[in-house]
Amino acid sequence: MPPAPQSKTLLLTFANRQTFLDRYTEDKEMAGVYITGHTYLLPNDLLDVEFAFADDRMVFHTHVVVRDRFVEPQNPRSPGLLLVFLPSEERGRQLLVDYASGKSRPDVKRRPRRFRVSLAAEYATEGDFKRAMVADLSRDGAFLHTEELLDSGTLVILRILPPHGQSIQVPAEVAWRQEKPLRGFGVRFLTGDPEKQQKIVALVDSSAMVERSN
Repeated sequence: MPPAPQSKTLLLTFANRQTFLDRYTEDKEMAGVYITGHTYLLPNDLLDVEFAFADDRMVFHTHVVVRDRFVEPQNPRSPGLLLVFLPSEERGRQLLVDYASGKSRPDVKRRPRRFRVSLAAEYATEGDFKRAMVADLSRDGAFLHTEELLDSGTLVILRILPPHGQSIQVPAEVAWRQEKPLRGFGVRFLTGDPEKQQKIVALVDSSAMVERSN
């Protein structure tokens, strides 16, 4: 039995909701988004995508497949891809479209207190993931101990790797950075997915219990 195809990670940033809607297409057979660039990807590639809205700092996660690839400019399209939402992602697609259409906005409750932790992690801006260590954690962000220092405003995909349980992947924005006393940068989570937010809350709560027991 051949191995299941591996999905690739992609972070797509839109200036605002209208920019997304201008690229969104839907008919009886499919719903998808036209994007420019990324022509190294091929038709039928499975993608794990974060759709980020720069103005509201909101991000939605879903899975898509590359349906078409446009290498040569085709009026009015530049070289790029048509990404189609998988049928299994209907709920996520609807949340994304409702938000972009102004019908809803996910509410995220935040608590500023941070807890000292030591959790393995990985992060990526584009392409390969790099190793990091989560040194402190809250419901709305974390500090990553890294060799690389990213600029404020950089969007990243962060994977937190708890010693027990499944990894948590969340989009985030670099809020600040420092060289001393611990080199790295702080990130603000961008969570439009309630289920993902619940996983973060559970991890923070378990970290709080460990801190209180020490």
